[in-house]
Order: sequence, then structure tokens, then C-alpha cells
Amino acid sequence: GLDTLGIMHPAWHSASPDVQRRLLSLFVLAIDPPASPTATAAFETELGYTRDPHDVAAVLRWGLRHLALPGPFGTPPSADDGTDADVWAWYDAFAAAERAAAFPPRAYSTALLPALPQAHAALLGAALDVLSSLAAHGEENGESGSRLAMVLGFPLLAPPSPTSATPWDAFYARWERAGRALEHIFLARIRC
Repeated sequence: GLDTLGIMHPAWHSASPDVQRRLLSLFVLAIDPPASPTATAAFETELGYTRDPHDVAAVLRWGLRHLALPGPFGTPPSADDGTDADVWAWYDAFAAAERAAAFPPRAYSTALLPALPQAHAALLGAALDVLSSLAAHGEENGESGSRLAMVLGFPLLAPPSPTSATPWDAFYARWERAGRALEHIFLARIRC
């Protein structure tokens, strides 16, 4: 489904809410520790026979929205004091180091990955693999790497909002910063 037009577009007209709920239920059952081999097989079978790739993309977006990492992205739980500046310190340090070294080809693997907690680095690598696969088929699916970074950046990198009543302009600024950061990281990985 990588070449399906609008694959990551939310609420695509052909996406089936019933199939999405079934995929989500099977996914949750498959990852519940200890993962039962039958639950995992049921999810993989259902995934293999899903007719609409928009449903699979919806499950991916749902997973990112409901992901619970230890601490905000890039920040070890012990280092988080809850301020927005601290939760972006990992990215600011990476961007400064990369700029100071004149954007070396291996900045992603030498400057960014060692600075991230292991779980966060693994998640980032998996997300960038998906983003790369989708962007490689951008002519067919209408999803450029830049657009995908903006779609996936907020659920992946954005620190949790301090209150549920965040003003629109503050939310938009967080969404844009996360998307631009993921786009920069994506380009740094491509240079590797």
C-alpha cells in the first residue's frame, strides 16, 4: 500500500472504522505481556488480509498517539523537570553540534543516536524507516517526506502538553516545531 494515494491522510473516505477497531484490538492483544502466539498470529493474519492500506495507516497513527515512552522524547525520565525548554534540549544540542561541524554526513548516527535513550532511539529509527518507505513512493501516494514529517512529528517528538486547555497558538507552535525537527532529523538520516 506504499503507493496508495493519500495513505497517511486522516479519515480517508475508504477507511473502515470497523476494520480499524478490529486491527487495533488485535494489535493490543498481540502486545499485551506476555504476548500470546495466537494473538500475535491473529493480528498478523488480519494485517495480511486487510484490503485497505488506509486502515493500516490509521492503526500506525493511533499507535503513535497512544505511545507511552519513559519521559518526554529524547529526555531521560530523571532529567525531565517539565519545562518545554528542557524537553527540547536533546534536539537543540543535536542541531547545534551538527551546525558547528558543518553538517557532517554521519551526524545522525554519531551525534544524535548516542544522545538519546535507547528506547527513544529505537522508536525514532522505526518511525524514520516508515517515513522513508512512504516518501520513496511520494509520486504515487502524494505524501512528500516534508509532509509526512509534519504529520508524524507531533505524535512522535512533541512533549506532552502541560494542561488540557493549551491555547491554539501554543499548540500550533509545538506541532510546527516537532514537524520541522523530525524533517531535519529525517534529512540528517538520509545523509548517513
